[in-house]
Amino acid sequence: MDAFSDIRPVPLAVILSWPKPNYVDPIRRGPALVIVNSLLLPVALVIVGLRLYTRLVICRSAGLDDLFIALAAVPAIGLTIAVCLAASRYSWDVHIWDVPPWNIIPSRQVTFTAQFLFLWSTNLTKISILLFYRRLSAPSMKKIFNYCVCGTLAFVICYTLALSVGLLKVCTPLAGFWDVRIPHHCIDQIKFELAAAMLNIVIDLVIIVLPLPTIWSLQLPNRQKWALSGVFMLGMLVCIAGAIRAYYIDVLVTKTYDTTWEGFILWIFVALEVDIALICASAPVLKPLFRRYFNNPSNSTSSLGFRTRTSNNPEHRVESGMSFQDSFQVPVELGSVDHTKISGENQKPLPPVPEIEKGFVLRKDDNSEESFFIIQQTEAEERKPTKACGIRKKNGERCQKLNELWARKEPWSGV
Repeated sequence: MDAFSDIRPVPLAVILSWPKPNYVDPIRRGPALVIVNSLLLPVALVIVGLRLYTRLVICRSAGLDDLFIALAAVPAIGLTIAVCLAASRYSWDVHIWDVPPWNIIPSRQVTFTAQFLFLWSTNLTKISILLFYRRLSAPSMKKIFNYCVCGTLAFVICYTLALSVGLLKVCTPLAGFWDVRIPHHCIDQIKFELAAAMLNIVIDLVIIVLPLPTIWSLQLPNRQKWALSGVFMLGMLVCIAGAIRAYYIDVLVTKTYDTTWEGFILWIFVALEVDIALICASAPVLKPLFRRYFNNPSNSTSSLGFRTRTSNNPEHRVESGMSFQDSFQVPVELGSVDHTKISGENQKPLPPVPEIEKGFVLRKDDNSEESFFIIQQTEAEERKPTKACGIRKKNGERCQKLNELWARKEPWSGV
């Protein structure tokens, strides 16, 4: 993406209009590109590291989404090194006419490497987010959500592979990309760059919007729905950075020949897009970490706990489930809930809920903190009196009594 390639050949009249080159003390953009990369990448790596610690140590429920976010951090590190190296040594921060001839080929090589690393870092992050959505998928979720997640995941994988092949075949031979003296033939890189940038924005928007209808269809308080929506909408920061990046790509390939000077801003937003994507993909998983180390345990109570009407002592409580917040911290399956965990001597537990009344069966790979959607939805279903006696319609008075106790959350008396 600069004038030292045949993407957009520079007319002779434009070259003659350039000032005299200054290779000794040229005007520079400043250290902004190095500073942004040097600050953002450590923050992103810390957030990713905390995510892996949360999943591996606290929740013990690591999955493929964690593997892919770790893989996405590798090209992000390489991209930061390449950009900082190019800005400090290969004249990415000067006007095009002030770039020394001996920096032209290394600059183009770094440009190609940075594009390839950017492609893989951003798309591995997208795959990680979609695999996170898959962990939320269960039979009680809407099938259309599952289909959309799988379809988007397949599209992102194909898109990543197609662009990778396109980059490797952008010029034949590939060395012609950075050395125009070699006889070569290149594809229309202007259309290739613009199409890739626009498609990247569309995919980001789809990934952000994908879970919102499902969230708002759940039987949750509006405050929790807004909170969840806000977490996923953090991805709009990535879309904004991607849109600005696309704008500067258009500037570079259609409106200016001073590509090193204008491209300086482009690479800043490249760093923002990559590192913010890592942060936004990892931050929602950190709640168990904060609950363990920064939350007051005395404030943690189970919103699904059934309290008896015979005692005001908080200890005399039947723990039969977890709150929406708790489900982020410790994975739970409804089938494993202990209905007999009470401290009162004369209290009896609620009868176990038959398998058919639980509303769903979690898959083994869904035994993680992401099950909070399913758990909360099933909680609302189990609170309906009709569900408490869904298969006992022939038992008459016993069925009616059970429904009344279920509605009041009182312990089962064995009637």
